[in-house]
Amino acid sequence: MVPSYKHFGIFEDIQHAKEFDWCVYVLEWLLDCVRSLTKAKILNIKILALWVVVFTIFVFYTLTMLILVLIVFLITSLEFLYGRRT
Repeated sequence: MVPSYKHFGIFEDIQHAKEFDWCVYVLEWLLDCVRSLTKAKILNIKILALWVVVFTIFVFYTLTMLILVLIVFLITSLEFLYGRRT
């Protein structure tokens, strides 16, 4: 983990530190963190939704193929047992 120097710019003018509105600075910093967290959560939700869709498609595709294979197997088994009637 590496410390961030991105907020050290406010200390460049140390003579006016008493005049700086620290409450607004901290509030803006907290709001930026909340926005970043919200964006990350939204991104995670979108990724999760995509995986759910992909998994659902995979399951339905697999089940469809399995049903088709069973149907073909049953048809060929019946043809073998009872002879092909044309």
